[in-house]
Amino acid sequence: RFESEVGLLTSRVADLERERTSDRAELERLRALTGTGGPGPATAVLDDSTYVKFEQSFRGSAVEIRERQLDALRFVAPIVGNTAPLLDLGCGRGEWLALLRDAGIAAYGVDLSAGMVADAQALDLDARCADALGHLQDVAESSLQAVSAFHFAEHVPLSFLTQILDAAYLALLPGGTLLLETPNPTNLVVGAAAFYLDPTHLRPLHPEFLAFLIRSRGFTGVEIHYVHPTIDEATLQAGGPAQGYDPRLNRVVESAEWALFGPQDYVVVARRGEATV
Repeated sequence: RFESEVGLLTSRVADLERERTSDRAELERLRALTGTGGPGPATAVLDDSTYVKFEQSFRGSAVEIRERQLDALRFVAPIVGNTAPLLDLGCGRGEWLALLRDAGIAAYGVDLSAGMVADAQALDLDARCADALGHLQDVAESSLQAVSAFHFAEHVPLSFLTQILDAAYLALLPGGTLLLETPNPTNLVVGAAAFYLDPTHLRPLHPEFLAFLIRSRGFTGVEIHYVHPTIDEATLQAGGPAQGYDPRLNRVVESAEWALFGPQDYVVVARRGEATV
């Protein structure tokens, strides 16, 4: 009987070890997805250096990214010269931080990729290797002029994104700006194909849903801006219908142009409500 009980206990210990291993694996998987306390979303599939090469090959060079983000300066123009900083989540190689510095906007960024942070620091940019949510939650309340995140929201679970929005709301000054850019799934080429080129993307976010989510967390003045068309919008309009073209088809053609050649990304801009007396 004693040997039987020892055998049962040994079996139970083995079961517990298996459960512990399974729990640890699940924890690491969740940490990889959320970027908390473990490898970041990129390194869940690709190691750090490989993901840097992937971004260079498919997202664009640092020069190309700066050219795309140049237009976003209009959303933060009112904070030029203010002492409270802008925090950029997932700052990567620092293209946006460099644009902000040149525009006279105090800013710093955080990213889990040590390689990308090193590239940004080499340009004398204030980039820190840190978890986005953990850092944002540690920021003093009402101490940031703005919070930005380019191509970040599509990499994290919705529960994590909601926590980011809540932490950003508290960290922002009253009237402070939230700026999120993400791929535009209403462009069929993006939503059906290009989005899935990056294996670290979780899901496309419909612009109306993201605007609703941001509004539901207390932000006001929520606006959607569509950016980066495949073909310049003015070029499409200037072409006009061909001679003899049936004008009844204009609506179909315009819709097709938007769906296939329209904006590849969109930006949601919102504000933390002004303080009330």
